[in-house]
Amino acid sequence: MRTNTAVIFDLDDTLIDTQKRHFNIVKDFLKEVGKSLDFEEYLNIRKKNNWPNSGIIKKVCPLKVDDFSSFWRLNIENMKYLKHDIEIVDTALLNELKTKRPCDFILLSLRSNPASAEEQF
Repeated sequence: MRTNTAVIFDLDDTLIDTQKRHFNIVKDFLKEVGKSLDFEEYLNIRKKNNWPNSGIIKKVCPLKVDDFSSFWRLNIENMKYLKHDIEIVDTALLNELKTKRPCDFILLSLRSNPASAEEQF
């Protein structure tokens, strides 16, 4: 018997739009160090300079880059921030395809927490 398998690669902004999650982590970190940034400023800085999130922190508060790295790792998979993700792929369509043509889905993700990967899927 032949089994159909669909492999889905989870890369940033392929299945979900993560900009708001990333922004909220940056915003909350900056708030802790007495700085602020709104979403439009955040997007403009990233686009204009082609900076990662750590680049923004390096510019705004250079002595806090290591603290930000720790804050990021602790929060990137926290449901407080994951709730800001916006679906790009129509998961209802994927489920419909699976029903019409049964197959196994394999999600390849870099998430360190299997529960959050499953929640995302």
